[in-house]
Order: sequence, then C-alpha cells, then structure tokens
Amino acid sequence: MSTAAPTPIPDDRDRIVVITCSGVLALNLFALIYVYTQRTYLPLKSKNLTLIFVSFAAIIFWMLGDFYAHNFSFVSKNWVVCVATFAWLRICLGSYVFASCVQFRAYSIWLIFIKKMRPTGKYFWLPIAFMAIPSLIYAILAAALPRQYGFNYDLQQNQCITSNTMQYLATGYFIFQGIVILSREMVSICAMIFMAAVVATVIRIAPLSNDREFISGTVTTIFDLLVCQFYLIVLLGRPLYHCLVDKNRYLDHFMHHMREGESGSMRRGGMAPAKLLASAGVPARQQACVTDPTANNSQQTIASTGPRVFTAALYSNGFDGSYLRLEDTANMGQMDLFPNRRIV
Repeated sequence: MSTAAPTPIPDDRDRIVVITCSGVLALNLFALIYVYTQRTYLPLKSKNLTLIFVSFAAIIFWMLGDFYAHNFSFVSKNWVVCVATFAWLRICLGSYVFASCVQFRAYSIWLIFIKKMRPTGKYFWLPIAFMAIPSLIYAILAAALPRQYGFNYDLQQNQCITSNTMQYLATGYFIFQGIVILSREMVSICAMIFMAAVVATVIRIAPLSNDREFISGTVTTIFDLLVCQFYLIVLLGRPLYHCLVDKNRYLDHFMHHMREGESGSMRRGGMAPAKLLASAGVPARQQACVTDPTANNSQQTIASTGPRVFTAALYSNGFDGSYLRLEDTANMGQMDLFPNRRIV
C-alpha cells in the first residue's frame, strides 16, 4: 500500500485566517518603520527599540510557523516540514526568542535600577547564552527523538502531530520565562504568554467536532497573534500615538514623570536627588537645572555650597541612549539619575 501523502485540498477558511493575520502583521511593520523614523523622540527612544525590532523578527517567525503548522492546508505535511516549521520556526526562532526578549527586558530593568549596572560585557552575553540554550535543546530534541516522543504527521489529515513530551516541554519553558517579572509591563506581557501556552494545552486535550484541526489551529494562531499585538501595544502604543497627537505636550509629561516619579528610585545614601540638593541648600532655581536635559555631551556646574559642588551632565553615546549624571564633589561620588532610559 502506498504511503504517499494525498494531494492537499486548500481550505478557504485557512486562507481567510492567513490573510487576516498577515494584514495585521503588515500594519505592525508600517508602524515600526514609522517608529524608526521617529526614534529620536525621547518617549520612543526610551523603549529600547533595538530589542523591540528583534522581538518583531521573532513574531514573524512565530506566525510563519503557525501558518505552516495550522493554516497552510495546501502544503503537504511530512516529518521534515513539521520539524522545520513547527519546532524550529514556530518554537525555537519564534516564540522562544520572543519570550527571551521579554525576559531580557525585565533583566535589564533589574540590572540597571536595582544593581546600578548596565547589561554590557558578561552581563550581556551570559544571559543571552542562558536564554539561547533551551531553544537549542528543543531544536535538537525535535530532530533527534523518536517520533512517538517528538514530532510526527498524519498522512490522511495532512497535519503535524506534536507529542505530549514536546508540548509540555515548550509549555514548561514559558512558565519558567514568566518567573522573571519586575515591572507592571512585564507582569501583563508574561501573563499573556502564559495564557497562550495554557490555551494551546487545553485545545490539545479538549473534545472538539469534526473540524477539530481547523478550530484548534485557528484559535491557536489568533491567540498567538493577540499576544504579539498586546506586547507591541503595551510598549509602543502610547508614545506612538503621541507622535501623532500632542507630541510636545506628551514629551513634557514624560519628562515630568521621569523627574518626579522614577528619579526617586535612584537613591544614594537613602536620599533622592531632589532631596539631596535641597539638603545642601541648593536653591530651587538651580535644582531645576538638573532636570533640564537641554545640553548634549555637555557639563555644567549647577550649584556650589561651601565645599560641595554639584555638577550636572547629560551624556549621550548612541546605543546606550542618554542619561543624566549628578556629581557631588564633597562626597567624591556620582549618581546617574536617568541611566539608560531606553529600556524602560
């Protein structure tokens, strides 16, 4: 008996899903192109656009893997196609890289605002290697494990089949990624990633109708797309909107938020920058100079009270973004008020 795969019959419903999702991704691409053209706008620059662009590349791989695995009914499935598209494209290069970007963002926030360090050198490469190892392991296991424990395919249904081993391994990794939650943005994004993993697992075991494969594939694809949209909207929605509406007004609001809200978390000796200046007798007019980043790669002495000289300097070095430094000569110390704001 021949084991050749039957000629796949295209499903118009799958085409609708693919076209709709592709249209949404095209809108994302246009939005990111516009973001790149406006990258000097501080509220956008503070979002670490490089990491967001890497995340979008992972989103493209993720959705292409979804299309091949669930929605491209006109593609003949075999073991090679299933491993290459479902395991390597969808999981390893797609969702794993996407989740790693979320985790690296949270790690960067923790490193800068808690440890007062920047993710450079070993503090950059070691986390990258740590997050890449699970993806490499999954890719190797997908190709090396026997089909009952790895990936298989159904000739008659023209569908890829994922074993429970690989399904729960992928889900467990997403749960592990969600452990690192250090900001409100990361809580919501990690929650969405976890929900996507749960939905995929529930659909796998839920009793469905004769259209089981179409329903499960469509729900999985759409929910994955929603996770990606939620990520982009949370990080870029507000500053992107204000690039078009009330641009300067929102910039003022953003700078005020940096000064009054988040600068208080950057403390030295238990004292916020504003209180430090006030305690040294620096007039309010001179205190305002610290929070007025109008210079570029420049330095100015803002106050001198006896032996204490306070110097404010705005530094900008391209990739690391801009940050404002307050130097106190009496204590021979310095404080970065807004270090590497790109990652916030």
